Amino acid sequence: MGWALGILVDRVGPRRVMAWSTAAWALTLLWCSRIQNIWQLYALFGVLGGLATSGLAYVPTNALLSRWFARHRGLAIGVSQAGVPLGTAVFAPLV
Repeated sequence: MGWALGILVDRVGPRRVMAWSTAAWALTLLWCSRIQNIWQLYALFGVLGGLATSGLAYVPTNALLSRWFARHRGLAIGVSQAGVPLGTAVFAPLV
């Protein structure tokens, strides 16, 4: 999905892709409250949730940070990408 997402980010911009992906995630979570069969969970959370997550993940974030930061681009992207494992390491024991 990354190559298609990269084309979309180049055409409409990372902010719009991330906004639409956030809206898709919200709809996915709302629709999950109406699930009655296991295939609906796979279709909604697996397919639509996966597509929405890819629109919020590395491709648009890196494109956005590359446009914002010129001098310290590597540091900005590194700190951004470190958020997921850091959050997992911190919040998993808390749960």
